[in-house]
Amino acid sequence: MIVRMRSIDVRVINLDAASHCRKDPDKVLRNGERDKKRKYLDACLSQRRHFTPFVVSADGLLGTEAEALAKRISALLAAKWERPYSVVRGNVNARLSLDILRARHLCMRGSRVPAGTMSYRRSLWDADGALALFR
Repeated sequence: MIVRMRSIDVRVINLDAASHCRKDPDKVLRNGERDKKRKYLDACLSQRRHFTPFVVSADGLLGTEAEALAKRISALLAAKWERPYSVVRGNVNARLSLDILRARHLCMRGSRVPAGTMSYRRSLWDADGALALFR
C-alpha cells in the first residue's frame, strides 16, 4: 500500500457575520473550500501530498470535504478498533464538536495560558534590570 502524506488546512467561518448572514450556509462553506484549494492545492500536489480543506462553521456545520474526511477517519478507526461504524462515527463527531467549540472559544477569548503561569519578571537586560547583575 502506498502511503501519501495529507495536508489539512482548517478554516472556521462565522455564519452570523454581516458578510455571510444573507447567504446560504452551504455556499459559504463551499466558497471557503474553494478558496483554500485555490491557495494550497497546487503546492501540495507538487510535493505529492493530498490536500483537504477542513472548513467548518463556528456553529459546527461541516463543509463537504470536512464531512468526507470525518467519514474516512471513522471508517478507518472502526476497522482498526473492530467497533461498529456508527459508534465510532458518534465518537468522532463528539470530538469534532468539542474541538470546534475549543477553537471558537480560543478565537473569541484569546490564549488559554493561565495568568498564574505567565512570567511577570523583568528581563535582566532592560534599563532597570541590568543593575540586578551587580547586586
